[in-house]
Amino acid sequence: MSGGHSSEGKVRLGPMDASPDRLAQMLRSVPGFSSASEDELRAVVATASTRMAEASSIVFEEGDLADGLYIVLSGSVRVVGDENTDPLGPGDIFGEIALVHDIPRTRAIEAAVDTELLVIPKAVFDGLFASNEELGRVVREKIRERLPEYAL
Repeated sequence: MSGGHSSEGKVRLGPMDASPDRLAQMLRSVPGFSSASEDELRAVVATASTRMAEASSIVFEEGDLADGLYIVLSGSVRVVGDENTDPLGPGDIFGEIALVHDIPRTRAIEAAVDTELLVIPKAVFDGLFASNEELGRVVREKIRERLPEYAL
């Protein structure tokens, strides 16, 4: 799609300060996770991975399979080719539409600056979405705001 140039290596697992306590504390401040139980937060932290995306690198392409829910820890990301959408920053979630509807990614996302991300695996997200009323409400609101045609 982009002349065969791969972004591989620009989005990578990072050796950031991703202590379980730091991640659990950060998750508690993310809309949708504030009412999660300690056990739910521990399960998320135990299975989530942190990734570092260099500025201008593609986090995922439109049409990619949904691997998880993304949360911006630091930095910012933006929708590729959409100048009308504000960048997403620390505490913002993205990637929810493809997860909830079990469809390929609806948009490409790139790092606006060097960005640290937390990725919650699809299976863990699916369980939380089904059991955590607050997360379900927040995700449905995000979908309605971003792409109303996919609203639940």
